[in-house]
Amino acid sequence: MHKLPIKINIPEGFLDPEEKWGYMISSGMKKVWAVELDLLNEFIRVCEENNLNYFLGYGSLLGAIRHKGFIPWDDDIDVLMFREDFEKLCAIADKAFTFPYFFQTPISEKGHNFFRTHPQLRNSLTTGAIKGDIHRNINRGIFLDIFILDKITPEKVAEHRTELDKIRGIGRFITSPLSFDCSFSKKIKRICKYILYNVLGGQIWAYKKFHKVASKYEQEDCNLVAFNGLLYDDNSIWPKDLWNEYILTDFECLKVRVPKEYDKILTIKYGNYMTPDRVNFQYHGQLLIDAERPYQEVCNEQRYGKTDTSQ
Repeated sequence: MHKLPIKINIPEGFLDPEEKWGYMISSGMKKVWAVELDLLNEFIRVCEENNLNYFLGYGSLLGAIRHKGFIPWDDDIDVLMFREDFEKLCAIADKAFTFPYFFQTPISEKGHNFFRTHPQLRNSLTTGAIKGDIHRNINRGIFLDIFILDKITPEKVAEHRTELDKIRGIGRFITSPLSFDCSFSKKIKRICKYILYNVLGGQIWAYKKFHKVASKYEQEDCNLVAFNGLLYDDNSIWPKDLWNEYILTDFECLKVRVPKEYDKILTIKYGNYMTPDRVNFQYHGQLLIDAERPYQEVCNEQRYGKTDTSQ
């Protein structure tokens, strides 16, 4: 009998090790998958109860279509929402998600050293910490990534990406230790910028600024949408019409929403997506992960050199 802190009923035998597509999935990873499925199920519950639309995205969308669930060598779940639905979710998230579920943004982590441009839904009784977060005083449970589809015009793509990258750089600057390996004049400039950004509101100001800029074309008649501010690549920009409708499909033991035009979306993103390619497919790499113990316990062990982060 598993001790996973989840509500979802997973199928008998789901946690057993299994080989799929020539890749061996351990029981430990199956437990992580079970926690992530529970997070997705909770996310879907909140969306459906509040009439919010969502889609599986990226590797999760690819997994749903090609594998009817997780890509065997994947370690997370991604969902996408239009800006309007995302804003509505943020407005109700604090009350809609209750312990052990935690809707994480720089706003919900107020007072802590944290900046990330997209929200994550976390299970507070587990551990899912990327290398840079292991020693941060934030929620480091296993997570579900929530990304936003924003409108964009073709002629503004490069300019918009540059503007957003600059704001993201400010957010990272605010929440990272100041580096003084530079000339005296640069030290003074860095200190002054650090003070200024924190007077403006620190990580919360940077987060709100990022989303204000990312959504600047929402009221315009744009025929393209892009993932969370264009921060990754041009293959994450699609005709908006491709996301207008959804269908339900299987994702492991759940029924989930995927865009009706998934074939066109996946082809733009991955090309011949039905042919697996594990080259450079590492995702979170150094993730410190444990599906059965809370992050406080596991991260403290890591602090004193007792835990291997390579699992």
